[in-house]
Amino acid sequence: MSDNTSSPSLAAFLVGAALGAAAALLLAPRSGRDTRRRLARWLEEWEDETKDLLAEGGELLREQADKVRRRVKDAAQDVAKEFGGRAP
Repeated sequence: MSDNTSSPSLAAFLVGAALGAAAALLLAPRSGRDTRRRLARWLEEWEDETKDLLAEGGELLREQADKVRRRVKDAAQDVAKEFGGRAP
């Protein structure tokens, strides 16, 4: 298996970017109404991006689970052959 250390780094980066963008929106010299609109639009975009990332993560998880299932099934068949039985 590969050592995937980039996921926590990516998550930390995304959280930092989100906090920085929110702070920039809130501290920018604009009217309250304009700031609220921009913040709402930004939050909608952030929500869409987060949903996309979660969907990609779910797909990756399903793919890895399928690989594990296949390996376990193959290993069970190998053990069954070794001991003269049949694996499911």
